[in-house]
Amino acid sequence: MTGREIRHPPIKTDFDTLLDGLLTGGNIFFESGADAMVPNTYKYYENKSRKELPYLKINVKDNADITSGTGHPHVAMP
Repeated sequence: MTGREIRHPPIKTDFDTLLDGLLTGGNIFFESGADAMVPNTYKYYENKSRKELPYLKINVKDNADITSGTGHPHVAMP
């Protein structure tokens, strides 16, 4: 352990806000021409269109299904 790790189980409203933010980000990515949106979940989910984004709220039920941390979106350029 590095001493930099923080564990914070979110309350329901925080978790719902996280998922709403991921949906908003996914919509922005697709509007910008993204081919896919892959959330940082423990199980692999690849959303290939806006129509698939709502499944995020079905597949990610609580904080045991997803990680949160710092980082940046990865964009593949042609």
